[in-house]
Amino acid sequence: MNLRLNIKKPLASKIFSSSLWVWLTYALFLTYLILIIWTFLDYGITFDEDWRSTYGEHIIQWYASGFQDKSALTYWTLPLEGGFFNVVARLATRISSVGVFETTHLINAVFGLLGVVGAYKLGKFLAGPFAGFLSALFLIATPRFYGSAFNNPSDVPLATLSIFSLYYLISSIDYLPHIPRGLLAKLGIVLGLALAVRPGAIILVGYAGLAFFLWLLSHYLLRREGMQPIANLRATLFRLGASLLGVCLIAYLVMLIWWPAAQVRPIKQPVKGFWYATHFGYSIDVFFEGSIISSKNLPWYYVSKWFLITLPEFYFIGLTVGVVLGGISIVQSRKKLSFLGNEWNLKMLVLLVSIGLPIGYTVLRNPAEYDGIRHFLFIIPPLAVLVSISVAKIIERGATSFTMRALMIAIIASVAITLVDMEQLHPHQYIYFNRICGKGVAEAAKSFETDYWGNTYKEGAEWITKYYKNPNKNRKVKVASCLYSLSTSYFLPKDRFEYVGSFDKGQMISDSPDLFLATTRWNCHKKLSGRVLHIVERKGAPLLYIIEVSNGLPPVNEKK
Repeated sequence: MNLRLNIKKPLASKIFSSSLWVWLTYALFLTYLILIIWTFLDYGITFDEDWRSTYGEHIIQWYASGFQDKSALTYWTLPLEGGFFNVVARLATRISSVGVFETTHLINAVFGLLGVVGAYKLGKFLAGPFAGFLSALFLIATPRFYGSAFNNPSDVPLATLSIFSLYYLISSIDYLPHIPRGLLAKLGIVLGLALAVRPGAIILVGYAGLAFFLWLLSHYLLRREGMQPIANLRATLFRLGASLLGVCLIAYLVMLIWWPAAQVRPIKQPVKGFWYATHFGYSIDVFFEGSIISSKNLPWYYVSKWFLITLPEFYFIGLTVGVVLGGISIVQSRKKLSFLGNEWNLKMLVLLVSIGLPIGYTVLRNPAEYDGIRHFLFIIPPLAVLVSISVAKIIERGATSFTMRALMIAIIASVAITLVDMEQLHPHQYIYFNRICGKGVAEAAKSFETDYWGNTYKEGAEWITKYYKNPNKNRKVKVASCLYSLSTSYFLPKDRFEYVGSFDKGQMISDSPDLFLATTRWNCHKKLSGRVLHIVERKGAPLLYIIEVSNGLPPVNEKK
């Protein structure tokens, strides 16, 4: 198999650059949209949703009251970040015919779809329609992203805005040092919206600075390699600096719109929010490698291992191909042109940095983390693009060879198996583990977190509503659960059930419950004893227990 990148493309490559892939991508978008509309009501309420929705309402009231309602300045810790998605979702509830959380799930899923569109646009820009199609397909077929897209009100919107920021940033490299105003405005706006979701998006500004610096380096220091020299370095530096400053200014102003506390303290609050995002000090017990460990004492490879055990296998196939192609490209560039002297290589380097830098940070700094890769979902879209480009490049250059056919079969099989897994896990796709490194969901559940966010409580509440027969007709069935109460109580018919509380820090069970719904996180399903009526499970992994509590159990009054 000839892997040289400068070989003449076979006739089959014309098929892969055909507009057919554009239309197939549009069909993929439509299919995803249909799935969203068909299934968004299936997902439960995660623990973050209520207060983020409330924060969005507080921001709306900040404006509606003429800045007199100051709830958005003091509500829990959320004034340390903006509320762009929260406001958008809350505004949507005003015209929606379904409930607040159901509407939020729909809007959340639409942001997931937009993330897929962003991955397609970046993949297509860098490597053509076939790579764009694969970028969209691979991201949709990533269970951790797909499942989170329905009820993760911060990390999925951030992932979507991050991939669009990368798309506009990488697109701007073609125009340096003169970025068109329209493109500069788009980059600034999307970057500002990302900052209005999580302050940690400041890293995107760093990518912009890096891209501009590398472009300057390749055009000035490497001009002896055959590139056009920069005639006036001072003028070029001024234009690059002005472009970066313009992007930052637009982003800052856009961010302020959605962040009332930053409007009051324009410098101090963003700095405080950025610091808090990188110095999270709250200690949470984490189930990792079969042990309960404090989030402050996790091993340096915590995030890296979560990616290793939760990404579908086709990512590793694509990354292996990418390493081979990248190595060949670097070797060939030494013979002819400096690696950075090729603008496509420069764009790919920015893409690589956007993936590797956040993971490298966790390895070097080992910050407090929890919930697996939840806070790193923004890495998955660019990673899907990278893998897609690798696969597209190698297939386009040898589609008729036996090796290429084997590669295509392996990719197709891996995607197909993953899609089947997603259907079987529905609506809990976000608990997915791969087979090679994660050993599948059933085995991984013995050593790692599964339903850490309470998505299964909806299914548990619906089960007791449908199947549980109240032995005491004179009163309602008393129900308790673990952690965030609304994840359970929201789905219980009030005429049949009385929710009496949850096991959580600072909370009590107000009365002796008849039924106890509990996920396995922190072994909460062992808090109360009784007869197990039903277990919500997927692929052999127990996720939530429904327990008929033993008679005579007194109310739980202990505070943790």
